[in-house]
Amino acid sequence: MGYPHILFLITAYREILISDGEMASGPEGSHAALLLLPPSEFLFSGTSKILNKKIKTIFHLVRTGAYLRALQKSELYQSIAPRGSTKVDNLQAKVKSWCDANTSEDDKLEALAVSAACVRLFMQANVTGPQVKDNILPTLPSNIEDLVLSGEDVSPSTRLGLSLMLARAILVDNFSFFPSSLEFYVLWWSARYASLHQLVFKTNVAELAEFSFETWRKICEILDSKKAPKAVKDHPTLTAQAYLEASQSHWTYYRTKLANEALDKAKKFTGVKLNATGIMGKRTMFQQESKVQLVVEIASKPRTLQADKKESLVWKEIVDRHIKKAGGSEGKTGMEESKPDSEVRKEEEKGEKDTSGLYPPVAPLNSDYLLNKPKLDKDSASGDTCAVDRAILLLQSVHKRKVTMLGDVIGNAESLEYVRTVVNILPKIPSGERSWSIMVASLYYRSMWEAGDREYSTRSLAQLENLSFLHEKNSEEDEIVASFRQSTAYISALPPIWELRAALADGYQKMNMLQSALKEFTKLESWPEVIRCSILLGRKAKAEELLQKEIKNHSPAEEGKYKNRAQKRMLARLYCFLGMIRNDPAIFAKAWEISGKSYPKAARLLAAYHYNRKEYKESIGHFRDALAVNPVHIDSWYKQGVAAFETEEWETAKNAFSRVVSLDRDNGQAWNNLAAVHLHLKNHKEALGALEEATKHKRRNWKIWENYLTTALHLKWIPQACRGLSKSIELRRREAINSEVIDLMTLETITQTLPIIKEKAMDKKVSTTTEERVKQLGLGPGSVFQLYYTCLQKCTDLVSHPALWKARAELSELVFDYESAVEFREHHLKGLQVEGWEEKGETAVDVLVAAISLVAAYLKTNDANHTTSARLLVDSLEGRISKSENLEDLVEVRKLSARLQDSIKSAVTTVTATVEENSEEQSTLPDYLADWA
Repeated sequence: MGYPHILFLITAYREILISDGEMASGPEGSHAALLLLPPSEFLFSGTSKILNKKIKTIFHLVRTGAYLRALQKSELYQSIAPRGSTKVDNLQAKVKSWCDANTSEDDKLEALAVSAACVRLFMQANVTGPQVKDNILPTLPSNIEDLVLSGEDVSPSTRLGLSLMLARAILVDNFSFFPSSLEFYVLWWSARYASLHQLVFKTNVAELAEFSFETWRKICEILDSKKAPKAVKDHPTLTAQAYLEASQSHWTYYRTKLANEALDKAKKFTGVKLNATGIMGKRTMFQQESKVQLVVEIASKPRTLQADKKESLVWKEIVDRHIKKAGGSEGKTGMEESKPDSEVRKEEEKGEKDTSGLYPPVAPLNSDYLLNKPKLDKDSASGDTCAVDRAILLLQSVHKRKVTMLGDVIGNAESLEYVRTVVNILPKIPSGERSWSIMVASLYYRSMWEAGDREYSTRSLAQLENLSFLHEKNSEEDEIVASFRQSTAYISALPPIWELRAALADGYQKMNMLQSALKEFTKLESWPEVIRCSILLGRKAKAEELLQKEIKNHSPAEEGKYKNRAQKRMLARLYCFLGMIRNDPAIFAKAWEISGKSYPKAARLLAAYHYNRKEYKESIGHFRDALAVNPVHIDSWYKQGVAAFETEEWETAKNAFSRVVSLDRDNGQAWNNLAAVHLHLKNHKEALGALEEATKHKRRNWKIWENYLTTALHLKWIPQACRGLSKSIELRRREAINSEVIDLMTLETITQTLPIIKEKAMDKKVSTTTEERVKQLGLGPGSVFQLYYTCLQKCTDLVSHPALWKARAELSELVFDYESAVEFREHHLKGLQVEGWEEKGETAVDVLVAAISLVAAYLKTNDANHTTSARLLVDSLEGRISKSENLEDLVEVRKLSARLQDSIKSAVTTVTATVEENSEEQSTLPDYLADWA
């Protein structure tokens, strides 16, 4: 027996349950029914026979935002937290006992509905709002401390922890309770639970990282194999939503490849068209000449638009009724389009006033000259968009921002334009079709990314103020509003409420509004920031006094006798903050001991103390202690690797950097450091592999490319060395060229090419181009010779350097192209003849050696004109050397000078023989060669 109606618990749509032709009434009256999948019989046929009245009620309450009432209707919840109870003990045991005693199909559906209600209630309390009271649910024995995993701190602002842990107890601890027909839905809600649990931590935790990976792997396998429930497969956007949630989860744990694959699958499923392009336009009010403006074009497919429109019919009724109750006008929700440029400021300020209370106010730009958005000379190719496709665009901007390298102006501008596009789309969308969560998320990310720009910083701070206090506003229809806000909340990358507040406080601090920042950080119990602000305000002593008071309040009455684990953790946490104020490692060590060596932050702070003082040996052990508790803390692995590298503990360093790149494959610096460790261990192949990865993420880092070049050359892998050489020169021009490296590359290329050439018999005197000779010799595309020759061509186009010209000449001589060799030898010699070369013995030697090679190239052409050039060259060089007093006593210079004269005499003799052979009428040499003959 299938369970197609369970789709209601998964989908973001809030349709009203229809059974036997009757429409159920919502808590605030009847609303127009929205059918999730046409025809309606597909979903609702037979549901009255499957679901009893109680289960129907629970389902309906979950879908319409009445999460608490749904729990109160459940026997499962009542068995765990009877009415009037204030604390819940032995949660896992109670859930297990209920599952063992209740095994009917309705019981399994009820358990899934309760878990869905718990996840949504936790989402409402901590992410989307509206505000809920803390006492609506009993607490756990240690309150939020029961949410701790891997010893990491839970945000003090976390609320309704019972709802999250109850969802975990049902979905994770009792996964086997559910039949295989419900597996897909249980997995999806389990993944949502894990994403929310991760939100309460500032750092990733090992338990959730592994669990999320396995859960999303199973979900995506089901979707990829087309084995998902029919209701999911047939829906126009549900599969895309699943892939988007998977993408977000993978990004959280730095699984870039998997995240991009999931995002691409979502785009493919919806068929959204995305294109970043340039259109002429103006960005300022007074700009006369149009400039190219970056524009992101987006358009949804009709199929997804139609599904979005059906949902909007229900939401529009809810929104309009809510607006009337709020005393506003229908359709005015604070995101209306601004009027022409001449009235842009007045109209923006009018339009930003929210009359409904449903949508966040949008802060105006208030710039003296910048337009709110560019005025384009022509319309972009963007079309209508659905909520899921807007979420795709938003997530793409967030993902792009994460992988954009520091200082990459173009990458940052592109990601910002993506999110601005989402914001600019919203005013064009009717009220019922807007997604609250996408709107809030896009405004949040726009504010965060604009904060560093002087022109936008004021708007950024004002917008963060609007968003930060939005969750505190209560509504007469809180349940409907809660459901409305969560319609796309799981695919919007929404931050938790405390992150919004922290961003606001950080904005205050950057604007030097320290009193306001201190107030916000204090509310959040964000002690490191409280300490920082207090120090800036000259209140360090007061901050220390406050911490001492808190420590006293949380200390046990008798030394060493703590009430529970939560008290130990809280005391250890406070001691850590006190240690930060005093910068005292003994206090960090005390915190570590108080926690029973289970609080990794204490060990990390102790390790950081020694690390910052370059006491690397001492820091390694403390990093090891911290990582034993939470092994997915990337920064600890990285710093342990650096400390081990400095102390030459190569195996420890290799293990540390290997763990970093296994957790975050986009960490280019860690890949580079891992390569350096392998080089010290003489593992050159592994080093090159690591550098290959490093170059993918640090494309503009010339040091990595030089390491890549030298490592490839050590392995005699010329194709890789060519890539390293060309990228190094592209980044640093002449500074990247090392003559010894070029000579080694040339020698290795010749060594690998000679055996191929020897197998080919050809007339060396035939005058053809290098390209033709390469073909004749079998050195086609992909050969070492061809790769290196092409690389040198590109390099000499970028910069003229003697070493490059010398290498090109030697390659041309290798394939008997002496005419080209002469040209390159001339460039080589010219590059060496810098001003004053004849006054230094070393440069004089280089010039003479190059001249001898050039004369040899002249000779190989058997051209009388080249021989004349050779004589003139020798005369010139001999004249300059003979005048230099610094070179008179240098034996090597005298020897090379003699060799040069001997080579020109040989050239003249050869030309004489050639002339006699080819022309019986010309029996004597020209006068200017006669002396040499």
